[in-house]
Amino acid sequence: MTDEDIPYQLMSTQSWADAVRDTFQLLARGDAWDLVGSCPRCGHQTVKRLEGGGVTTYRAPGTDDRLATLVRCDCGSEHAGRPQGSRGCGAYVTVELQWS
Repeated sequence: MTDEDIPYQLMSTQSWADAVRDTFQLLARGDAWDLVGSCPRCGHQTVKRLEGGGVTTYRAPGTDDRLATLVRCDCGSEHAGRPQGSRGCGAYVTVELQWS
């Protein structure tokens, strides 16, 4: 299967969201966090950078420990029909992260 076999398609599904939540890892990268994994649709590596000075940057003391963020496939592989200047296969979803 080649990248051309999975054409660009702007899409958001519950199964893609579930796979991202189940398989992506949250990794500390200096003063930022990266949500890293393989796109459940095309299988290519994708990274969502969460900027800031660590976990406490994303919430004020005494507030909820959750963060909703948009995660999309941002692979650099070619996908037929992808708009010029875009990245990824078109899959995206908003996921909620729970700090613990």
